Amino acid sequence: MAELLYKSLLAGKTKRKNYTANSVATEQKASKVLGLVFFTFVLCWAPFFILNILFAACPNCNVPENVVVVCLWLGYVSSTINPVIYTVFNRTFRAAFIRLLLCKCHRCVCTSL
Repeated sequence: MAELLYKSLLAGKTKRKNYTANSVATEQKASKVLGLVFFTFVLCWAPFFILNILFAACPNCNVPENVVVVCLWLGYVSSTINPVIYTVFNRTFRAAFIRLLLCKCHRCVCTSL
């Protein structure tokens, strides 16, 4: 009887440890994805803002037009990269994104009378 109680308590502790370990792993993965999204955002938009500061500090500086355009479009690319990052690292988001791209967005409209 005591052995059965001990095994039951041990199983409960193991489940809690597994749940806690999974929770920590999930939070770490989310933190990594968020860090990557933030890093790409800063990396993509930094040239644009640095260029704007340069224009404000030195209005007479001559910057080639194609550099200005590349810096602007690099910022826009940041918005394109985010769904790719989420798709790579999140299984649920990946499935929803693929369904969206393949136009398989069927919703069951059930009417109950």
